[in-house]
Amino acid sequence: MSTVPRTSELYSIEPNNCPIKDFIDDQGDAKVRARIVRKIEHLEKLDPMQYSRPLVDTVEGPIKELRVDQQIRVLFSVERSPDKVTVVCYNAERKKNGRISPALIEQAKEYRQDWVRRQK
Repeated sequence: MSTVPRTSELYSIEPNNCPIKDFIDDQGDAKVRARIVRKIEHLEKLDPMQYSRPLVDTVEGPIKELRVDQQIRVLFSVERSPDKVTVVCYNAERKKNGRISPALIEQAKEYRQDWVRRQK
């Protein structure tokens, strides 16, 4: 039985306009930036059926959250095709009030629709 390759991708609105990369780059502490990248790489290694709390939770529909730490959340989806499984990371934020902002969730949903459209 062969396994389907797993990859990760940082969604870009257009070349040089990548919301998740901008968020990572904006983190002042190099250790925080490294932790975010390590968690994304870890997702790529796991079978999506293994995603569970406390690492991952479902936000809405196909949009999930990667819990980097108690405050930082990365919104992503798992996209499957016959030849691979791709973890697509859309955006992120530092939670201020214990919840992910509804605007960030809506933005991730729009980014996902755009990503899916581009794959056709």
